[in-house]
Amino acid sequence: MTSRNDFTQEEWKLICHAPLSIGSAVASASPSGLGDTIKESMSIVNSMRQAAERHPESQLIQEIMPKGLGREQLETWTTTARSILQPNEAARSRTQSIEECRQVANVLQSKGTPQEAQSFKLWLLEVGRDVANAATERGNTSAISNEEAQVLQDVANALGVPDR
Repeated sequence: MTSRNDFTQEEWKLICHAPLSIGSAVASASPSGLGDTIKESMSIVNSMRQAAERHPESQLIQEIMPKGLGREQLETWTTTARSILQPNEAARSRTQSIEECRQVANVLQSKGTPQEAQSFKLWLLEVGRDVANAATERGNTSAISNEEAQVLQDVANALGVPDR
């Protein structure tokens, strides 16, 4: 099984940041009221936990989920939530997230088994979908806006997995 010990410190940091990056890109993809934006930003960590519960067999996913909140993790999450609330954050967040997804896919391909890599990449996509479903965007009747759907498709493409 692939675990934290199989990665360099830099690779591990990238892998741990990927779900936050994806969540941020999805949450900032389309205009929301302040309440919905806060809902989506708060849902990122909750979505990570819920998606991790659906993959108890993945040691890699379980190792990413903290057993307690350390200062560094809390600061990362706070920075991510703040960035979502910034105007014009969507394009930068999306570009960064897509690049991180490509890098994560490459790292997983080189260090993990195909099954573990696929499971992890699908988990990342699940996190993004859960964030997209956290709030209904202005003017939309469905929870996922066209902009969020496009970000999810771009994430899936960068990870090399189907967007179901």
